[in-house]
Amino acid sequence: MSLTRRSLIKRGALGGAAAAAVGGGWLAFKPSRLVPLPAEPLQVLDAKTYSVLHAITGRVLTEPAASPVVKALVPQLIDQHLSGLPAGEAGDYVQAIRAIESPLRGFVLDLRATPFSQLDAEGQDDVLDAWRGSTWSARRGAYQRVKQLITAVYYGHPSTYAVIGYPGPPRHLLP
Repeated sequence: MSLTRRSLIKRGALGGAAAAAVGGGWLAFKPSRLVPLPAEPLQVLDAKTYSVLHAITGRVLTEPAASPVVKALVPQLIDQHLSGLPAGEAGDYVQAIRAIESPLRGFVLDLRATPFSQLDAEGQDDVLDAWRGSTWSARRGAYQRVKQLITAVYYGHPSTYAVIGYPGPPRHLLP
């Protein structure tokens, strides 16, 4: 069989696709930095997603007055919150968290080949800044959903009321 221009292009394209698949496959399996799980079993999140959410929470809640006790509880409280949502809605949050962690997605979008949870604080801030300021509305929206969930759970916890000067809900609204 003679080597024609067309067969050379086909071989090059197939070879390039195979190389990308092998390289991409390697990126997809880079390990996340795991944190200890809470004593109470997780209901929606798995160990990896819980750990990534823990890392994201650490970068979203950075104000000096942030309660470290409540901040550490946020991923567990989010897991409890997600268990009360319809499966599809909870899955959207989980998918957004995993997307931020993904070294394959990070490489394609930002030339970052390291999982989010393995980055130092500055690197994590850079990733979150890229998601927040992305020109892709889906990427910006995923970031906003995760950030809003973290802040809502944090500031909605009664232990944070004193830290932010909130007297709490009006008594007539309490059960």
